[in-house]
Amino acid sequence: MARRYLSRIVLVGAACPLFAAPQIRAQLPQRLERCMPYPTLAQEIEVMRQSTEAKKAREVIAPRIVFVSVDFQGETHLTPTLQTQLTTSLKRRRALFHGSYPAPLLDEFQEVAVRGALRERGYFHAQVDSESHLLSADARERRYSVTFRVTDGLQYRLGDVLIKNISEPTLPTVFPPDQLRKLVPLRRGELFNVSKIRDGLETIMSLYSSKGYLDATIEPDTMVDDDQAVISLVLNVDEQTQYRIGEVHVFTSNPRVETLLRGLVKTGEVFDRGIVDRFMIEYKSILPVGVSKDDVRMSKDVKNGKINITFDFWACPLAQN
Repeated sequence: MARRYLSRIVLVGAACPLFAAPQIRAQLPQRLERCMPYPTLAQEIEVMRQSTEAKKAREVIAPRIVFVSVDFQGETHLTPTLQTQLTTSLKRRRALFHGSYPAPLLDEFQEVAVRGALRERGYFHAQVDSESHLLSADARERRYSVTFRVTDGLQYRLGDVLIKNISEPTLPTVFPPDQLRKLVPLRRGELFNVSKIRDGLETIMSLYSSKGYLDATIEPDTMVDDDQAVISLVLNVDEQTQYRIGEVHVFTSNPRVETLLRGLVKTGEVFDRGIVDRFMIEYKSILPVGVSKDDVRMSKDVKNGKINITFDFWACPLAQN
């Protein structure tokens, strides 16, 4: 009897940077702060804070950790070339790291870099652990050797990819399943590659966000068949609310900028998350110097499914004689 089991993995984060909490800073936008003939109080406070933190950092600096030798052990399909690349990457990271002990960064490296490399090559259940030994130390450096013990496990290939609408199970997804399936750049029978699957899910999320589904999420389940060395995917899509553009406020001294924005960003139309980026790239030449996405404020009205947008594109005031 074939051994099959179901597991859930987190392959992609769906954080929405447009609606993240704003950084606490001076009341003036950073672009306009640079126009001031003198520093603002907030700028002076920030300079003092950075100076104090830099002084503390100079006073308490742990010895630099350096890895002088890296070894890979176990029955692994990591090629000598790949092992060399991983070793070089680890040593470069250590050259910039100061700390008392290497364990936290080794844990991260073995999971992200070493195990990640194997999971890109079909070894979905690869296991990696590490052991370091202090070789020598002085006031400036602690020199270590490190050994990674690797167990590849089975090499899997991709089976079926199913799309499920978990927000409305009786209805199809907004986009046809065949269209969504084509966005995952792996075909049936190819080596199971976690990075490519992650890329596919991010592409699907971008498609949803371009049509106003800002809160859409995807939870991928894996169905593992060890006897056939096959992993099938179930992509559980929760589409949630489709947002439309609500109130639009434009503050600018350039009538052309306002006209272009009013023609592009219209109340009632489906909100496309990429619309701001495209506008700022295409019309950069007519926008005030230093304008950035920080000058575009968006607020989400969840109850009414609206996105209210404020464009603060005032030019830097001209100096008075």
